[in-house]
Amino acid sequence: MSKLIDIDERKASFGLKQEAYSLNQNTVVARCTSVQVMYDFQNLKKGIMTDEVKRALHGIVGRSVKS
Repeated sequence: MSKLIDIDERKASFGLKQEAYSLNQNTVVARCTSVQVMYDFQNLKKGIMTDEVKRALHGIVGRSVKS
């Protein structure tokens, strides 16, 4: 399960909180948080969080994403 936990438009980044659940053990077996940063590899600098990306991220705030 993944959950969006933070969007920082100024830094062009967002955070994710994730959990791995074991069906055999019937419990959460791992937890982590991470920060994803937009980066422009062609110009070797911080990327820009476009309106399209912001809308997509705001659309999933608070909603769990199961793979």
